[in-house]
Amino acid sequence: VKAWTKRVHDMGVKVIAYNNPYVSMSDPTAAADFAFGKAHALFVKDCDGNVGSTFFISGEPQNIATIDLSNDDAVTWFQSLLQRTLDFGYDGWMHDFGEYIQRDWVAHDGETGETFHNRFPVLSAKAAHDFLERVRPNDYLFFVRSGGSGTQHYVPAVWGGDAEATFDE
Repeated sequence: VKAWTKRVHDMGVKVIAYNNPYVSMSDPTAAADFAFGKAHALFVKDCDGNVGSTFFISGEPQNIATIDLSNDDAVTWFQSLLQRTLDFGYDGWMHDFGEYIQRDWVAHDGETGETFHNRFPVLSAKAAHDFLERVRPNDYLFFVRSGGSGTQHYVPAVWGGDAEATFDE
């Protein structure tokens, strides 16, 4: 990947990747990240105190855990995961999702999903913004799909959704 991003940069083009605030619980390539996050209590919990799990299809069906961005340690860890994208030579990313907080889940700060689901996309955008401003001030792009009141303060762009290639119904 680094050779490809370098080649594209050498042509004068910036490149973006794809990120979201989740860790797969079922993809073997994410097992170490999931184990770390679970061991350090960095995920939002369900009402029974277990890591909250959401069934998700992106590429393939899997279960995902939501990084608990009400926890400063989880924000720092999430930002270290985002650093991997920059290490590959990308200049930013689509910062996708952020709406999979269940109403009965509980965040690190005690807030339940009833209200945390609205605040979460803002915290996710803030984590990305603060990280990029620290490591690449004024030299990045990321855009979000999900948001809440306050997201606009942190994001340079918002994705408008998948447009149809036709005007048919």
